[in-house]
Order: sequence, then structure tokens, then C-alpha cells
Amino acid sequence: YTTEYARIDDAGIKFNGDTASANGLDDYEEGTFTPTVYGHTSAGTTNHTHRTGRYVKIGKLVTCHVYANWNSGDGTGHLLVGGLPFSVDNDTGNAGLQQAGPVMSNDLNYPSGYEDAYLVTHCWYGINYVRLYACGHNLTWTAQQMESAGGVIFTVTYSAA
Repeated sequence: YTTEYARIDDAGIKFNGDTASANGLDDYEEGTFTPTVYGHTSAGTTNHTHRTGRYVKIGKLVTCHVYANWNSGDGTGHLLVGGLPFSVDNDTGNAGLQQAGPVMSNDLNYPSGYEDAYLVTHCWYGINYVRLYACGHNLTWTAQQMESAGGVIFTVTYSAA
């Protein structure tokens, strides 16, 4: 065969005859982290009953799987889940590279006017936490508030700093 399908050099793995160092895949990682639920205005203290975080990082692309339950918390403001293993890319041009994915939840009271909404994740550039939003059927969003007890399960994908 004379066709090159992959090349491995000091810049990583390159495919289909590509020789540009900037296109080399030179990072793959799997691991765990401990998600933490807290409030945005006042973090407060949260008693977590379960916290599991797993991630896969390929190049700059990070996918995190999160499961967090808590039975008491006195934080206030928007509901945040922190402890992401990498901060979100600080390049504002890449801020849209994070996934606004669905959230499974229990024992959360959705904001007024969003009782039949669903929750989605969002993480802005330069941060290492996920903010949860209630999304209505007309695609309006409002921040989910911190609750004294609840649980969330979600997956979020973003470009790492």
C-alpha cells in the first residue's frame, strides 16, 4: 500500500497524510472527579449523599458524566455543580463549544412559570462549574435556583482551556 492512513511522531497521531503539528492528537485521558453542589450567590454548605464524576479528555474536548445527590444545603442563588476536572476554554470564540445537554433531576422545584420545563446544563468560558437552567417549551431559559435537597444526573461536553 502506498496510501498513508496514520502517522505517529513527536506531535502526536495524524491521519490521512496530514503532517501539520497543530493537527496532531497528543492527549487522551480518562479519570474521576468529585462534583460539588453549591449556590452561586452564597455557596453555603451542602451535605452530599452521593457524588460521582467521570471524564474522558481527547485533545481539548472533555466529556463529563455527573451524578450528585444532596439532602441538605443552605447555599443561595443559581444552582451550580462544580469540580469539573478542567476549566472551560477561555477563548470567547470557543464559548459555544460546550454542550447544553439535558439533566435528569429529582426533588427540584422549577422556577415559577417553568413548572413543565426541563433542565439543561451550561458552562461559560473560563469556569470549572456547570450552571443549570430551566428551559421552557418556547426555548426561554431561566436559572435553576439552589435547593436544600435534590439530585442531578447529566453529561456535559466542552472545550478545555
